[in-house]
Amino acid sequence: MIFVDALPKSAFHRAAVLVALVVLAATSGCATIVSGTTERIRFESSPPGAQVHVDGRSYTTPAAAELSRKNNYDVQFEKEDYLPATRQVTRDTNGWVWGNILIGGLIGLVVDYSTGAANDLEPDLVSVDLVRRPPIPASPNTPAADQTQPASPGS
Repeated sequence: MIFVDALPKSAFHRAAVLVALVVLAATSGCATIVSGTTERIRFESSPPGAQVHVDGRSYTTPAAAELSRKNNYDVQFEKEDYLPATRQVTRDTNGWVWGNILIGGLIGLVVDYSTGAANDLEPDLVSVDLVRRPPIPASPNTPAADQTQPASPGS
């Protein structure tokens, strides 16, 4: 504790400086401070009004959600008369993590990785063009709507 030894010798001042250093070190994740531990992700569909399912929650497009930076996500889009679609939101390294080399050091890196702030979610806009579900073909035993009934004998 060379730094603490250079400060005033009173026990109170030493304790105050030590507490301040511990608090600073415990909260010194650069990405945590700058970016936070969640990220706002937007969801859009064409046509709009699709149900979006992500992280156990449901939304209607267009929508946005705050997602934890700790995880990757599968995003499901569903709309009546359309085929379902799935997209991914994945983690990538947040550029602010490198600020820890200059500011927070090892403790900052540990804080950022443990909170998820070391990650950036991509893409921040998840958009999908839904494809209309093909019509179900009529079965061979069902007469087509445009066929006329045969005339009865003797008509």
